[in-house]
Amino acid sequence: MPSGGGGESYGVEIVERAGMTQSIELNAAALAKAIVDAGSVAVRGILFDTAKASIKPESEPVLQTIAEVLKGDPALVLEIQGHTDNVGQAAANRTLSQQRADALRQFLIAKHGIAATRLTATGLGDTKPVAPNTTDEGRAQNRRVELVKKG
Repeated sequence: MPSGGGGESYGVEIVERAGMTQSIELNAAALAKAIVDAGSVAVRGILFDTAKASIKPESEPVLQTIAEVLKGDPALVLEIQGHTDNVGQAAANRTLSQQRADALRQFLIAKHGIAATRLTATGLGDTKPVAPNTTDEGRAQNRRVELVKKG
């Protein structure tokens, strides 16, 4: 495009590259359907302090959703399964996963009024990986909580 001085002018377009992110809104209806259809569901977004069973406050929206599912179906009985990656000793991982499942169970009972008889907690440690433990991404997928429908 000619300019008044006889030269050319150029436009520059800057394109920034970023990884694609996907955000899925977890709601009670979708969670309830997944539990009914599959019999179990891995729930992401329940966060714990590293090597501890203390639930981080930013987990509350997910915990609220789980409570809504339980309150919406009074006959629903769940086993809360804690899973870890394979970093560390297997016995320690199993203990930690049990403590985390217990902490989640107690939280739902104490904070959301869910009957204790409707929830059990099991720690499986690193015994049921869903991804290879050879990468950070795989290990992150293996650190999870699963809700399993009982009865």
